[in-house]
Amino acid sequence: MFAAFAAFWGAQMLVFEPVSHLLPEYEHTVTALTGLLAASAAYPLATWWLKRLPCQTHANGH
Repeated sequence: MFAAFAAFWGAQMLVFEPVSHLLPEYEHTVTALTGLLAASAAYPLATWWLKRLPCQTHANGH
């Protein structure tokens, strides 16, 4: 979930400034849609990556 939030926030920070100059009447809509797109791509990617990690419960030999 953190990956989705970070992607949403990062996309908003990167997109808002240029869009506010180019399309001032659509700045919030475009920024929100870009953030949602980034979050929807980051969440499955992060869960896929976490599934690839080795299980830590048996790593110490117990």
